[in-house]
Amino acid sequence: MQTAIIDFSRLTSAGPVPTLTEEQSIARDTPGNVLCIAVPGAGKTEVCTQRGEQNEAKGLRTLSIQHTRAGRDEYKLRVPNAEVFTIHQYCKNSVGWKHDYADLLYRFVISENKEVFDEVILDEVQDVSPLQLDVIYSIPKKTLFAVGDPHQSIYTGDWAKTYFDSPAMGERIFDKLAKVCTVREIHGNRRSTQHIVSILEKIRPREMEPRGPKLLDTTAILARRHRDLKEVRNFLESYSIPYTIRVPSDEEEPQYITFGTNPKLHLMVMHQCKGKQFKEVYILDWQGYSQEDYNLLYTSVARAAEEVYIVGQKGIGGILPPELRISSTKVMVDWIESRR
Repeated sequence: MQTAIIDFSRLTSAGPVPTLTEEQSIARDTPGNVLCIAVPGAGKTEVCTQRGEQNEAKGLRTLSIQHTRAGRDEYKLRVPNAEVFTIHQYCKNSVGWKHDYADLLYRFVISENKEVFDEVILDEVQDVSPLQLDVIYSIPKKTLFAVGDPHQSIYTGDWAKTYFDSPAMGERIFDKLAKVCTVREIHGNRRSTQHIVSILEKIRPREMEPRGPKLLDTTAILARRHRDLKEVRNFLESYSIPYTIRVPSDEEEPQYITFGTNPKLHLMVMHQCKGKQFKEVYILDWQGYSQEDYNLLYTSVARAAEEVYIVGQKGIGGILPPELRISSTKVMVDWIESRR
């Protein structure tokens, strides 16, 4: 088998426009400042995109802030004339880049002569840090449309000081924005079966309604750290099972390594899984010590449309039923091979 670097990050065409549910439509159409709190699989990005499309049709100048470059590119496909950026990209374009993220954001906040918008759309609001929120507040605008899920806040640990400007605000930002926004909630999960929704409700009860599943044919193996995936890669290659793994990269776009041909098995760390979806998900040795750990578990389980399994027995307690646990990595690989 030959190993190669390939890039799956760029989309080439927009898919069909989904029909929104009543909850989604109400959130999209609410005037003024809006905070939309949505469960996993609720189509948060779709609501943001259709809000942007509506604004464009009305002639409203809109700035869309996406958490990732992939989200930015997907939004741009649907709204070609959109002004859509990651928050760091937007600040860099405005004031230039000289030092670190925190300095960049601070210089934007205190800068003058900022561009004026009718509305700012902010996706994945749970991942916003205090300084990033200052950036959003400092942008001259008439209204703010913010969308997110407090239980999928996975950037609250101290390590975020290294990779971002500071840890995200998590649930605290929802309390803050609720004081100045009309709050709308979306409870329908359009990705997963009742089986997966029941597991999510066991972890975080919130009256989620199953409206899936999506028909998917890919599998994910998720781990907390990149080094935890090395053993998995060795097993997969010894079984000649093709896979794709996202690897750290200093380039503008993420890189992927693929083993074999036509891989439908994706390996990644848990922090990389947000926004993705798979038929089955395997989670390696989850351990729960902090709120971020439990949010990571919740977010990872929510990636699954039909099945989810915990590999290993560490720290599970009564969170998930025993039938969802697999005792070893080799058993997991055998299981995957038997279901291919």
